[in-house]
Amino acid sequence: MIKDLNQEGRARLRALITKCDTGRTGKGTPYLSLTLEDKTGQLDAKFWNLTEEQTRQYKAGQVVEASGDIILHRNAVQLRVRHLDVVPDADILEFVREAPADRDTMDRMLSGLLESMNPGVYRDITCYLIDQRRKAFLTWPAATKNHHNYVGGLAWHTLSMAKAADALLPLYPFLDRDLLMAGVLLHDLGKTEELSAP
Repeated sequence: MIKDLNQEGRARLRALITKCDTGRTGKGTPYLSLTLEDKTGQLDAKFWNLTEEQTRQYKAGQVVEASGDIILHRNAVQLRVRHLDVVPDADILEFVREAPADRDTMDRMLSGLLESMNPGVYRDITCYLIDQRRKAFLTWPAATKNHHNYVGGLAWHTLSMAKAADALLPLYPFLDRDLLMAGVLLHDLGKTEELSAP
């Protein structure tokens, strides 16, 4: 696990490439600057002295088996890659961070919120729209960085907002709870279209 790589020495790990940029040394030799990720964290990695063809073999979204040397570079842990193999048919979801609650739990929470709305147009529209994108809603991140940027982040963010809205309702008794819940539950649903993948 990446969180355990905190001392210099040899290392082997399986991880997801989340960033893959090609650079050139001062002598013009291509290299890769990578970010490797598993559920425990991220690791900066450099794969030096490659050919142009080798640099095209790797891209973000691939799960790889990496081996090399852990070094401390500018007071940060870095992997100097010696060997990198793509792992075909690996499940990406095994390597990325996820929401604090699992999808089944969040799905039940979502159903509870929808059922708590009074029958009528707000509930009908909200249920219809969420049911159109429910699987993606429970899987997608809320953003690509900084803001619930993990699997299930969109649902976790939305459910957290709904909980906060319910807690504030006693302070604003003139608000229509059904309209408020509809707005909160639907406010980021478009991210299931905007973002390309979980």
